[in-house]
Amino acid sequence: MSLTTLVEYLGYFTTTKPEDWKEIGFLLWLDKNENLFKESRSLLGRKFNWHNQFLKALEDLNLHCKSFLCKFKNTLTAEEQIYAKRAISKSASLRKQLVKIPKNVSEWWAGQELVQEV
Repeated sequence: MSLTTLVEYLGYFTTTKPEDWKEIGFLLWLDKNENLFKESRSLLGRKFNWHNQFLKALEDLNLHCKSFLCKFKNTLTAEEQIYAKRAISKSASLRKQLVKIPKNVSEWWAGQELVQEV
């Protein structure tokens, strides 16, 4: 994922607390902030594409937060360090939960929507 794309997606991550990050929240944010459905492809195809984008954004966010902590450790406030560590922890946890997608993506997605609503 390019840095430009990551910066665009960081809008979701910076306006939402790490403990509130959810894939469905990311999709709703995307839909509100850009035309998520501008491409003419199936709904299932769009969901699969954005699932992968969410995973990639989490991976990149994790790496950038780790780099940020290493490079600026001595100049960060305690609050900034706590936020970065929470972001790393939450992004790693979400990635582990979301990495595996079964072959029947529609069943997986329906299950994800149910989990997100609970």
